[in-house]
Amino acid sequence: MAGPLSAQEQLRNQSASAILAGEFDADQVLLPYQRRWIADTSQLKIAEKSRRTGLTWAEAAEASLSGSMSPEAGGTDTFYVGTTKDMAREFIDACAMWAKAYNLAASAIGEEALEDDDKDILVYVINFASGFKIKALSSNPSNLRVCRVTSSLTKRHSRKTSLPC
Repeated sequence: MAGPLSAQEQLRNQSASAILAGEFDADQVLLPYQRRWIADTSQLKIAEKSRRTGLTWAEAAEASLSGSMSPEAGGTDTFYVGTTKDMAREFIDACAMWAKAYNLAASAIGEEALEDDDKDILVYVINFASGFKIKALSSNPSNLRVCRVTSSLTKRHSRKTSLPC
């Protein structure tokens, strides 16, 4: 008889197959609204959000899955913009946890410096064997100027400086 499952095995058994198959049970790791969020394949997803409800955690699960897939299977890069550097780090840590739980071929968390005119901007990165990446940084408007990508913000920014469009 096998011993008790590790936390990693429990996560893999309880949620990876459900997310990948699009079939969810009440006993899964993710809450119903988190499962609905991941299952939603809309180009634009909008949710009313508050702190510590787990929506970002669900987004990290989805980012890890899509980063690991081939382009033909719908794989993609994810670019996360958090309100602070700490939130960006929390998101990338959650992505790494999901990648490990799903046993996905992914690098450890790395750091890249994007060069701006007057400073380097820290970006946290996970590289997948598929060639896709998850990148996370803070939403300081000056940081976003150098990113040259389409991104989405998770909340209204309080600074008066305009964000690039």
